[in-house]
Amino acid sequence: MVSSARAAASGQYVLGVDGGQSSTACLVGRMDGAVLGLGLGGPIRHIGERGGAARNRQSLDRAVRKALAQARVPPGSAAVRSAYLSITGNGEGAADVVRDLVPAAEVAVGHDSVGALASGRYGEPGVVLIAGTGTCAAALGPAGQWVLMGGWGSTLGDEGGGYWIGLSALRAAIRASEGRGPETVLRTSLMEELALAELRPLFDLVYSQQLDRTAIAGLAPVVMRAARQGDGVAAAIVDQAADELYRLAWVTAEAATFLSPQDRVIVCTGGVLRFGDAVWDRLAGKAQDRPSGCELVRADLPQVAGAYLLALRASGVSTGEQVVDRVRASLSETAGGGARI
Repeated sequence: MVSSARAAASGQYVLGVDGGQSSTACLVGRMDGAVLGLGLGGPIRHIGERGGAARNRQSLDRAVRKALAQARVPPGSAAVRSAYLSITGNGEGAADVVRDLVPAAEVAVGHDSVGALASGRYGEPGVVLIAGTGTCAAALGPAGQWVLMGGWGSTLGDEGGGYWIGLSALRAAIRASEGRGPETVLRTSLMEELALAELRPLFDLVYSQQLDRTAIAGLAPVVMRAARQGDGVAAAIVDQAADELYRLAWVTAEAATFLSPQDRVIVCTGGVLRFGDAVWDRLAGKAQDRPSGCELVRADLPQVAGAYLLALRASGVSTGEQVVDRVRASLSETAGGGARI
């Protein structure tokens, strides 16, 4: 094993960042794919939101500093050879934050869909469907061709994402409480989750942003549990989410005429699909019922690992099976085996 001091002297580290609407994650590791440091920070917001730029810098700075500390790489050193930042939105200012901490690094910034695709295709062409707090789908071709669908944000789109699911459940619970909609266990389960004796305080929680977009997205697992238990309202929300995600994935695949048959693989990732079997099962069922010549797979690595693999490729490392296996094994050890990133 290469010691930290020796690795730092020869610049044998790479850095990958995944910045999404729920959280920011950073990995630091060696050129052979061994992950040595993991750092987590807050969400990445739209640059136009009030205070968004400052919060984004803080989220990135926190995640990168934590990863560097765990990897025992001092900020300001020339130890990191390359960095790949997979950022939701336009990633404005992200490279500057990282260069302030690792000034010698070659820093590339890409849309978060590119890093997400690499979490299941390891840098090869294909299609990716992301269903986290928000949703988007993209296709990347062998010559850099790119198609993006969705990604319109919570006001204009993001159907089927965690925020959409959580908000749909809150609305259903409110309707049930006032007799304007069918009764549902969501009414009591959401109150328990939010430690509320009644639903009326939701008004203040939501409009004061105490229950913000990330927190509402965090209610999605409550909906999935209720759907598995047979609640009809929750099941309808999950079914509609799967319908929206199916349409988003397949219109993207159909637009990607530049993909060869062997590259027509749709990688599914994001918390709604990686941790929520209720939506994934319905989505996979729709794919079987309506085949389109595409293979549907769940990413076997978190999105930040995709960014890390892209940083390795930028440094000339081939991300073959041996390297991917090393990333997978060392990430599990670094994250303590159970971190959801």
